[in-house]
Amino acid sequence: MEKVKNIKEFEIEIKKYINESYSQNKNILEEKKKEIEKIYKDKEKDFFLLSNLIFKKNSWPEGKYFAYLSIFDFGPRFLEEKSFQVFAFDQEKMILFSIFHEMLHFQFYDYCLKHYPEKFSSLNKKEGSFWEMSEVFNAVVQSVPAFKKLHGKMEKLGYPDHQAKIKLASNFWRGDTDLWIEKYLEKFV
Repeated sequence: MEKVKNIKEFEIEIKKYINESYSQNKNILEEKKKEIEKIYKDKEKDFFLLSNLIFKKNSWPEGKYFAYLSIFDFGPRFLEEKSFQVFAFDQEKMILFSIFHEMLHFQFYDYCLKHYPEKFSSLNKKEGSFWEMSEVFNAVVQSVPAFKKLHGKMEKLGYPDHQAKIKLASNFWRGDTDLWIEKYLEKFV
C-alpha cells in the first residue's frame, strides 16, 4: 500500500486490501470453513440440548443463523440478522467457544425480551446494562462443567472490566435462568 493523502482515501485502500486478502486466500478460507463446520457439527446437538435446559421456557428465536469466517481476531454479532463472525484461524476450542457464545446471546436476549419485556424492551442490546448482563450471563454459563466439556476450559471468560460481576454472578447460577436474572437485577441494576 502506498502512503495515502486523507482518511477517505485510506478507508478505500484498507477496504481494497481486505477484499483482496479474502479473494487471494479463498481456497484457504474454504478449507477452514470445512474444518469449522465439522468441529461444530460434532458438538451442535449437545449445544442445543444444553441451551434448551438453560432456557426451559423459550424456544429458539425463529430464523436461520449465520456464522461468517473472518480474517480478524474479533467476532462482532448482528442480532437482527442472526449473524456473527468467527476468527478463521483461532484454536478449535476458541472457535467453538465463540460460536456458542454468540448463539447464547441470541437466545438470552430473546428470552429476556419475551419473559421480562417491562424490564428489558427499552434497553440497548449493543451497550449498557442489558448488553453487560448478557456478557456476564454468558461468562457464568460458559464456565459450568457442561460447557467446558463442549468447548474446552477457557482461562478467563468475559471482559476484564466485568470480572468482579462475573465472580459474584457465578454464585447466583443454580441452573435456573429466571432466578439468575432476578438475582442479577437485584444486585446490579
